[in-house]
Amino acid sequence: MPEVVIVGGGFAGLAVARALGRQDAVLVDPHPIGAYVKSACALPLPVVHAFGAETSVREVHSSLVFHVDGAVVHQHADPPYATVDYTAFCHALMARSGVHVVRAHAVGYAPGRVLTTQGELPCRYAVDASGPRAVLASALRPGYAIRRFMGAGLEVEVPRPSGFPSGLHFYVDPDLPPGYAWAFGAGEHVRVGVYAYAGGRGLRKALQRLLQRLGIPLAASRPHGGLIPWRLRDPVVGRVLVVGDAAGQVLPMTAEGIRPALYYGTVLGRLLEQVLSGRMTYVALIRSYRAEIHRRRWAFGMLGGLQRFVGSVPPNVSGRLLELGQYLGLGKRLYRRYVQGFQGR
Repeated sequence: MPEVVIVGGGFAGLAVARALGRQDAVLVDPHPIGAYVKSACALPLPVVHAFGAETSVREVHSSLVFHVDGAVVHQHADPPYATVDYTAFCHALMARSGVHVVRAHAVGYAPGRVLTTQGELPCRYAVDASGPRAVLASALRPGYAIRRFMGAGLEVEVPRPSGFPSGLHFYVDPDLPPGYAWAFGAGEHVRVGVYAYAGGRGLRKALQRLLQRLGIPLAASRPHGGLIPWRLRDPVVGRVLVVGDAAGQVLPMTAEGIRPALYYGTVLGRLLEQVLSGRMTYVALIRSYRAEIHRRRWAFGMLGGLQRFVGSVPPNVSGRLLELGQYLGLGKRLYRRYVQGFQGR
């Protein structure tokens, strides 16, 4: 019997497996590891180094460029961000874990076992890293994953047009849903997407308009995306430990979920390893895990308030505020404060 069953082979689940570093753990996912990308895959370069995934880097960006209703604001990025290859990053995490992978859909949880389409998997501890719908936690607590506290994103990766500039480009415009759009260079490709704070209606048309605006033909590439929770959820439901998007550990306003997933996945994996090695009780694990999340709750609250504000004012107001912030020299300080959170452990 495996000691731990981890549901979800994305950033959070793999971070748990990497930190756990045990052979007596099982990871459940219906797709091959690294095969089901849902993210723009951009994160601070120091985080990439911290997780030993340097070979996944496709491009390093030393600037953020905000296009807000006609205003263009440049912000130097120190440390820089990197766009990474999702498959290569996941494989780098997987290579440092000892888990056995079971290709199956998880469908629920019963005491001491995870229920899957390939049968039951008995275990001492279960981790729900299944993404926004939180399969295990939702099975135990109906209504756990509340739709109104989730946004939605849609992205396509297209061949890079000649002359497309470096930098992470963000767009806020009246023609776009309340939220933002982006275009990130990734080597020979560009990742173009749109994110809406509430609901996902009109995303495909908004994406098409953005591609036309950028002069990028809509390639045959299939768009990918999904729901993005932006409010923290209970990280412990019954005997299930919840992490990553499943626990709502996505930064509001920016919808950045990779860093929190890697951070909290590592925290949880290390705590589980201490429990399995007899150096910590399960009750102490729960207390420590909750405390770690509570310690950074203020960041989620602050960004959530900013998201509500930006979503309630016209884009031209956001543009003027960005320009004012740059004039007052606030951009550099705010950027460093933002990036310093959730660094690799």
